[in-house]
Amino acid sequence: MPRNAQSPMIMWSGLTVRRKKKSPASNTTPPSPSHYGKFLRSDNGGAGMPLKIRPTTTPYPGDNPAGGGPVQGRNEASVDSELSTLGFFTRQISGVITNPYFQGFRPIAELTAAPLLLVTRLDAPESATVRRMITDAIEAEKNGLWGRAFVDGAHESSGGKEIGDAWMRAIVDQCHKEGVPVVFDDLPTVFPDAFPVSDCALYYGWYAGNIAGPFNQPGFKFVPGAVAVHIHSYSAATLRDENSGWAGPLVSRGAAATVGNVYEPYLELTAHLDVLNDRLLHGFTFAESVFMSSRVLSWMGVALGDPLYRPYLTWTQIDSKTPPKSAAGWRAYHDFAIKNSKLEPSDYRTQARIAAARSRNAAMMEDIGLMEMRDGKFPTAIAALEQARGAYSKRDDIIRCVLEECDAFIKSGKPNRALDLARRVLRIVPESPALNLLHKVESDLAPKPTPSVATPHY
Repeated sequence: MPRNAQSPMIMWSGLTVRRKKKSPASNTTPPSPSHYGKFLRSDNGGAGMPLKIRPTTTPYPGDNPAGGGPVQGRNEASVDSELSTLGFFTRQISGVITNPYFQGFRPIAELTAAPLLLVTRLDAPESATVRRMITDAIEAEKNGLWGRAFVDGAHESSGGKEIGDAWMRAIVDQCHKEGVPVVFDDLPTVFPDAFPVSDCALYYGWYAGNIAGPFNQPGFKFVPGAVAVHIHSYSAATLRDENSGWAGPLVSRGAAATVGNVYEPYLELTAHLDVLNDRLLHGFTFAESVFMSSRVLSWMGVALGDPLYRPYLTWTQIDSKTPPKSAAGWRAYHDFAIKNSKLEPSDYRTQARIAAARSRNAAMMEDIGLMEMRDGKFPTAIAALEQARGAYSKRDDIIRCVLEECDAFIKSGKPNRALDLARRVLRIVPESPALNLLHKVESDLAPKPTPSVATPHY
């Protein structure tokens, strides 16, 4: 093992055990269990599988006496990432190892050039959460992971951070190609506290230190089997607190899988989320997707979730079973996207609007409206969002569409239309936390009273 498991520099995180799972039936090459490592949480306190290795000023054997710089000179790490390199037998302990599986596109069983071990852990603030992560993954793999993606950019364009937003934009494009509806926020702040995040199957965002925004709303839950990731340097510094960082809180709120960092990884050396999402959408396992998205090993990353979980396995199966009735609209959009992928964007959106209107597929209609708005086609965007609002039955979905319509009116130079819509909805919609956002629209757009000028006395 690259670092001594008995070292006092190791932070312990609860007893862990190895666990095996049979590969699910598929028409693709089944995962090879010999390449997988999994650690299951227990609450037996004291000794157990450590989470991270603290930095030390004492050099390790093989360290460069002159110092290895900001990367090769670092000796803190995620234990899971260290374990993935067990078969490399390198004398170098500090720093990173280049990942031979990075950006790959084949099952791990076909990788014969390097003895890579794919390591994830089943861990969470509560043992009940771990059990739920396992059962949700099984059910989602069987019935499909259905819902929309929420992608939260940071509008970064300097200091090397622009790559994070590039990942987010790539994820939006990937989801659209597969017919997964996307709500994309490219403002510097995270999604607002009361923003209606409903039916969330995928979440990717950055950049806040602790879980924030709509995920802190009472009762918020992801759909079962959801994959949720937020980029932050210390997103997985602890897995024992449902309100600290992001990894623990995300699985506590219903996600079945996430990735994070135990220490500062530098953005380029954290998980490339565009690669992670792409591989999941193409039917690879969670562990394969995580490691194909990781540029280096022996570093700061940790993955929580069943390594063999394939959320979009049903999309790769010719004889996949009919999804539950509740998923019919999501499946219809996916099927439409696949069948019409060769159309020009304008033709695709026209045909999609016709299909969505015919079937009253509100999620599909909203997504088309948001695509049009991102392209600056505000009249068609507003028309599509209005149709989606009329087709939705859930209050929060309706309010989200209203907020999006208001945004389209404002961006098209019609703030009075946005103000009128916000006021009309505020008069008729029952109480909801999301109404605070409409009140803000009203406050921002309402004419401000002209301050009175005192008449001088002579």
